[in-house]
Amino acid sequence: MIKKHLLLCVFPIITFMFGASSLCSDSDSYKAEIAELVDRLDYTNGTNFYYELTQLYKEYEDDRCIDAIKIALAKAGKSLLEITDKYGNSPFHLAVLNRNVGLANLILSISDECEQRKLLFARNFHKMTPLHSAAICGNAELAKEILQRADFRRFRLIYMRDIYQNTALHLACYFDQANIVKIIREFANDAYQNLPGLKNNKKMTAMQNAEQGNFAECIVALN
Repeated sequence: MIKKHLLLCVFPIITFMFGASSLCSDSDSYKAEIAELVDRLDYTNGTNFYYELTQLYKEYEDDRCIDAIKIALAKAGKSLLEITDKYGNSPFHLAVLNRNVGLANLILSISDECEQRKLLFARNFHKMTPLHSAAICGNAELAKEILQRADFRRFRLIYMRDIYQNTALHLACYFDQANIVKIIREFANDAYQNLPGLKNNKKMTAMQNAEQGNFAECIVALN
């Protein structure tokens, strides 16, 4: 009876010890895996960094990817805005251009409010914002996400121009992205009235871009 009592007392202790060992092992394994992921990121080259991020996101669509990015940036002492390609595109620009919705949202999720705002309004060397990028590739989901997150500042974003004086609306009409025209119109509200009449450095309006390309859906969406 005494032996049985001792066994009942000791068993939970043994279980706890092995359980703690297992937890420790899992933690060490996780740290080792994160360290390996961090070592894969080249934060000295914006293009490499983006494509490595893309690969990590495909392999690890979870906290491991987020932890790896945060640790890599802390290690480099850099923000996502400082890691650009040769055209000045941030990883967020590239995610939008490549229609990588998941990675774009992940990048925004690891940024604080201040950095998030900077990412939304960041310009590359052609003075293009991520909204310009979304207009070029017709990325409707991210165009909405950008304008929603910009909140009341979205009016400024909608009117921002690239080096050729194109607004995102100009580019949407030039590339026949009627879905983006509709989204910009929806978010611009009353501020939309003057937007279609703005001219780029070739003296072309968004409507003239659409008419030149004979893009019927864009022409309808503009009116």
